[in-house]
Amino acid sequence: MALGVRTNQVMLLFLGKAALVGLVGGLLGVALGLWVAVNVGNTAGLTPTVRGLISSSTALRTTVAATPLVAVALAAVASWIAALFAVRQDPAVVLQGD
Repeated sequence: MALGVRTNQVMLLFLGKAALVGLVGGLLGVALGLWVAVNVGNTAGLTPTVRGLISSSTALRTTVAATPLVAVALAAVASWIAALFAVRQDPAVVLQGD
């Protein structure tokens, strides 16, 4: 324990923040992708709606539902190494600086 924070608490902090960033990114990505699909469809002379796009294809429905979950998992895995590095640092050395 260093400065009142346990190692697993530091890991949870890093991974939790990464998961939150992944969730926000996944949700924004889905929203932006659907917006682009509707606007490109309108430009092509079609009249797509988000509800119409999602209800028309099971694969698209699955993709829209899974994208934020996959983004959370990828963000957590990607930050795992940084979290391991952070918990192995001596807090006194980190707080002292150069």
